[in-house]
Amino acid sequence: MKIIKNYDIIIISKEKEIDNMFTDLNMNKYKFYTSKNLVVAVSTYAGKIVKGKAKCNPEDTFDLEKGKTLAAARCNAKIAKKRVERASGKFGEAIERYNKASEYLEEMTAYINDAEILEQRAEDELTELLSDLK
Repeated sequence: MKIIKNYDIIIISKEKEIDNMFTDLNMNKYKFYTSKNLVVAVSTYAGKIVKGKAKCNPEDTFDLEKGKTLAAARCNAKIAKKRVERASGKFGEAIERYNKASEYLEEMTAYINDAEILEQRAEDELTELLSDLK
């Protein structure tokens, strides 16, 4: 039995904790940089810098807090996408390892079954030889 791609085997036991992690945008985990009508939110994921940008339309009134919120939300979306890409890769690795382990288990099951059959034959042959000597 091989698994190609089945996300149903994953059980999230801390679903509420995961939901709570992402309900509020934590503005403290971003550094913000501004230049005229541009706001850039900067954070890190897996040791790499990730940026989200918000640029105010020249026809609108610039609002720094709205710009920060939008830039942080865009940065967060990029991080979430990177997290999914990384998790998908790790999931693929796990499936590959699982499939290899399953194949090895099948091989070892056949090996033990064959060994037990050969052991029984050897014991039967020995018993037969000993009975012929009597």
